[in-house]
Amino acid sequence: MVSIRNERDSSLMAIISIQKGILKDFVKERNALFVSLDKGRILDFCRKYSVPVPEDETIFWAGVHKAITGMIHIDRQTRIESAKWLLKNGFTRHYIDDITEQEAAEIESGKSQTGDSYDGNSGTHKG
Repeated sequence: MVSIRNERDSSLMAIISIQKGILKDFVKERNALFVSLDKGRILDFCRKYSVPVPEDETIFWAGVHKAITGMIHIDRQTRIESAKWLLKNGFTRHYIDDITEQEAAEIESGKSQTGDSYDGNSGTHKG
């Protein structure tokens, strides 16, 4: 009985380890592709993992930019630029943990970090 339980536990641990590796690869690939803003490559990724893609272009890019704002392992300026895109296109700012109150106020008022108005053209979408 103990032997069967140990085998089952070992098998479960192996499955969990494989799933963690697959998830880690998925997240790493997703982050790189989304930050590239290359629509063709993002669509290929979505097909590969059976991720549904909205038909509406604005909703598609909003999903990409919302995801970028939550990626903690990329540079903060990229996350801030995505938050700005969301605001310019009528979406709410997704919470970004490490921005200052002043930066949040600038984003919400449509100003860049330098105080210039943001025109929404940073991070040009490809494809």
